[in-house]
Amino acid sequence: MNYQLWHRADYDAANRCLLSVDWYNIIHFNPSPDSMWFAFVHVIQNAIKLFVPVKEIKLRSSRVLKRYSKNVRNAMAKKRRLWKLRKTQPENFLIRLKYRKVFVPVNLYN
Repeated sequence: MNYQLWHRADYDAANRCLLSVDWYNIIHFNPSPDSMWFAFVHVIQNAIKLFVPVKEIKLRSSRVLKRYSKNVRNAMAKKRRLWKLRKTQPENFLIRLKYRKVFVPVNLYN
């Protein structure tokens, strides 16, 4: 995405460029209002492209990285470890209980 830096535009050069345009010729070769308008817009857009600098804006992903404290990161890591254990041993009641104990506080931070 591009952003035009209007505060850094060369307005004097753009003015000289627009003064050098033969407007009578444009009117003569574009008799209809629509074609005249498109010719006018074309001249203006060319002047903008020439004399207004452009800055490219890199779009960031919509996913925002969350920063957590060390205690929260440790609790989340513990939760992940217990989940892996629980997946490998689904019938183990103690692992299920530990996971549920950790699960509630960690979900408050997400």
